Amino acid sequence: RTRRYRLSRTTWGEIRFRLGGGAAEFATQSCGKLLLAILTVGILFPWYLHGVQNHLYNRLQFGSLPFQYNGNRDEYTRLCLSGFLLSVLTLGIYSLWWQPRVYAYFVHHLRVGASRFETHIETRDYFELVAGIFGLLLVTLGLAAPAVQCRTAKFYCVRLRLVGTLDIEQATQAMQESSAGFAEGIADALDVDVDLGF
Repeated sequence: RTRRYRLSRTTWGEIRFRLGGGAAEFATQSCGKLLLAILTVGILFPWYLHGVQNHLYNRLQFGSLPFQYNGNRDEYTRLCLSGFLLSVLTLGIYSLWWQPRVYAYFVHHLRVGASRFETHIETRDYFELVAGIFGLLLVTLGLAAPAVQCRTAKFYCVRLRLVGTLDIEQATQAMQESSAGFAEGIADALDVDVDLGF
């Protein structure tokens, strides 16, 4: 619900983002996968994470324009398991390449309308981000957590590109036809607060 509330308060121009679906629907689809991930000692955890993102991305809208996520569960699971193994064997060093690849996988399989997303993260830039995060949290004993969240969000956003033509007119029309936006935002704010992150 935190993600839904944030999206309802995020606009591009005059157009709001929106996350459809409900908590009950999400719980029904994700709890079984999470249980399997636990029973397999984390081996199927990437399968669970992919299911979560697939559910959320395919219920995301920009005005009336729906997002479409077309990633493959098995492909993503192989990416995670191989990356985890290599990170263990290299004492964590490979994660500097692996984590940006995981993020890029979701981005490159995400579309909105006729447009698609792209990203490119240099290993050096990602290392500087991670080192800065640990440094800030260590020096401030965790008090810099809000600043770290803002810094991390900015890091990913400035490296995100939308490629193609976006039908702003269609999205604007849907926003003008919706009269329940404020009430929806209040209802979401008063509901159970669970943030799964990106």
